Amino acid sequence: MNRGRLLHPFLAVIARLDTVATRASNGGEGYDDVFRSPQVLEGPGGERVDARKESVIKVPAQVEDRRFEGLRQMPSGDSPQSAMVLTMHFRDLERLELVDDDGVARIHKNDRLVELREICSNKLVQSFRDPPGLYVIEAVPAAHGLGLKRNLLLVSLEQRDTATAATR
Repeated sequence: MNRGRLLHPFLAVIARLDTVATRASNGGEGYDDVFRSPQVLEGPGGERVDARKESVIKVPAQVEDRRFEGLRQMPSGDSPQSAMVLTMHFRDLERLELVDDDGVARIHKNDRLVELREICSNKLVQSFRDPPGLYVIEAVPAAHGLGLKRNLLLVSLEQRDTATAATR
C-alpha cells in the first residue's frame, strides 16, 4: 500500500544525545538526573566543558523554516531566535532502525540538528552553529491512516539561549 512520500526532502544530520555515554563520562558525573540534561563541567584550564556525548544519524526530511537568528535583545546581549520543523517519514525511520519495538521514534528531545545536506549529492546546504544550536523540543507522530499506517513524524527544533534573561 502507498504510504505517501516526502516532498523535496533534504538529508538531516542529527546528533542524538547518548545518555548512557554521557552519564558515564567524567567518572559517572556527566548527566544530571534531576534536570535530565548533560552536565557542564570545568575543564583543566577552567573553561566550561559540556559532558554531552552524541551519535550521528542521517535522515531524509522535509524542511520548514519558522525563523532564523531573529533578533532577541536581552540585558546581557542578543540571544538570536531560530526555529524549524522537520517532517520525516516513518518508512525511512523504520528502514534506518530508528523506531523502537513499541513504535516510538528514536528522535528525542535534546537531540541536535548539525546540518542539512542535499539528498542526492550529499552536498552541504547549511550547518548550524552550536551554540546556540537547533535542538529537538518535540517529536510528534502524525498523518495516521494513509496506507493504513502511521506515516509522518513532525520534529520541532529551537535554539538554546546564548544570553541570560533579567530576573526580578
